[in-house]
Amino acid sequence: MDEPERMNQATGELPDIEEIQLLTFRISEVGFAVDTEQTSEIIDLDQAKSRKLEIIRFDTKIPFRGVSVTYRTPKVLMLKNEVSRGILIDQMRTIIHAPLDSIHPLPPLVQFPQKPPPIWGAVLLEDEIILLVDGYSLLAGADVEGKK
Repeated sequence: MDEPERMNQATGELPDIEEIQLLTFRISEVGFAVDTEQTSEIIDLDQAKSRKLEIIRFDTKIPFRGVSVTYRTPKVLMLKNEVSRGILIDQMRTIIHAPLDSIHPLPPLVQFPQKPPPIWGAVLLEDEIILLVDGYSLLAGADVEGKK
């Protein structure tokens, strides 16, 4: 993070930000994104295996009811301060800049009992709903029933 973007240490105030950068990817035709401030790197699955990382499949943490998840172009998302494990994602796309006023909370129908929730909002991108993922909450959450 660049120095002007950091919290003012003297006042404890956050800077005024108008947008966030999101790394977008797809799993089973569903669009997702994670804040780039949470990510340290994206690596190939073979590289993650050679590093002997614990690889957490995204679909073991988020339910894909009635859908068999196949990773076509798997990558491993590494979070900052997480050196021993990564999140298996698929079809990595691009980094987008999302204005804060374009982010919508999830409706009560799709709320998660876990606090903070692994999916915390959505943004509309070119007529596609992109679900916003908190990587740390995703890793902390319980496995989807029947999946490991």
